[in-house]
Amino acid sequence: MRLSAALLVVVLCGYAPAGGGQSLPPPETSQPRADASSAVPQEGLLENPLLYEADGYTVALPREWEGRVLINVDELQETELISVHEKESYEQSLADWKSQGAGFLFGFVAYDQVEYEEYLCREGTGLRIFARDQDYYYGEQYPTDVQYYRSGVEFLYEGEGWNAWLAMVDQIEAVKQDFIARNGLQEYDGSELYDRDFTYDGEHRYVACFSGDGDALENDRVLLVLSQPVKQGEGGVWCVERCFHDSVTQWFYSFPTESGMAAADYYPMLQSRADTGEETTHLTPEGAARAWAENAYQEHVILFSPQSFQVLNDVPAGEPHKYAQKLLMQPGRFGWVSDGELIHTGDCPDGASGGLYRSLTQTPWAVPEGVSVDEGNLVYYETESGDRLEIYNSGIVMITQEGDTRIYQPMWNNDNGEVYNEAVLWVTSLEPQSE
Repeated sequence: MRLSAALLVVVLCGYAPAGGGQSLPPPETSQPRADASSAVPQEGLLENPLLYEADGYTVALPREWEGRVLINVDELQETELISVHEKESYEQSLADWKSQGAGFLFGFVAYDQVEYEEYLCREGTGLRIFARDQDYYYGEQYPTDVQYYRSGVEFLYEGEGWNAWLAMVDQIEAVKQDFIARNGLQEYDGSELYDRDFTYDGEHRYVACFSGDGDALENDRVLLVLSQPVKQGEGGVWCVERCFHDSVTQWFYSFPTESGMAAADYYPMLQSRADTGEETTHLTPEGAARAWAENAYQEHVILFSPQSFQVLNDVPAGEPHKYAQKLLMQPGRFGWVSDGELIHTGDCPDGASGGLYRSLTQTPWAVPEGVSVDEGNLVYYETESGDRLEIYNSGIVMITQEGDTRIYQPMWNNDNGEVYNEAVLWVTSLEPQSE
């Protein structure tokens, strides 16, 4: 926690996020704050809630949770504000398992800019950012598996206790909205970054990383997206802003977290050093890639040579699944055209997500120099507004939204038509319908 705070418990205990593993201290007894601040706006607030101080913030819980939850605001990591367990699940599982208890409902964290950028670099399941202010980003820790538990129950996920658990889970969103309103925060979901093709504007280059003998690093092809975050053109420093690991087929953000500085402070400092001649490493994409790799693969630095970092001619194209996902959430019609014949089609009045997302995340994408497609073999999805997603048998993807068309060419993992084949599997899993 950031500030010392008294341990406040409804009937309280601690929580370590998934993977923490340590035992929790036994619950202590304390009382929630009795006074609700009259200075906070009433819109978005819970009615007659239980109020708790958590490191300078006020957290409100539904009054009906009194006696049913265990709350910890003290035995936490530095960035954590509060954690909440369902009492019966925690105590009964602890009695049966003699170790970490179940019953975790949610927790809140507060990250400064550097901590937020560290989170973006390692982003996975179990945490989502939902608010911010001038100084911090606020996230909700959530369980990645079902935490409800009752000892000796044959059919666990049914009955009065299970229904009460589900009702509590449904109320967490209201708790978050109250936390935002009560503490003067702004809703924030990170979309200003997630919705961008790249972290920084300007020119972008792909650099492939190899070991000194030309092999992929640790049997993993690594592709970096580099850009100039401060000054464009000659004399501007380069940075790695994203990296793609073939072994996990996923893009990861990259920020200079090892410096202990936020990117908005670090890169201008680096540029100033370059302007005075003190810094030369980051003046080329290859140099910036090497600096990144030496930090990421510290124990394997000996593997690198000047030939380990190859600047590719392919122009980075961003991530098409981001646009496809929004398009597929809209009502529309799907189709599969094979050898010029429409052989599978139907309506999706509630949109169509699912397996197609996977086919668009398996490879980095480039802007094709020239587009030649076989219009007789494609999978498509067209919304009621005319937006359209097309995946051709060559792997070319076209996404048209509001009259603007983006075209993507797969760089990896499409030797045998994997992108198109995944799309065919997806479309044939949908129920065909007549118009």
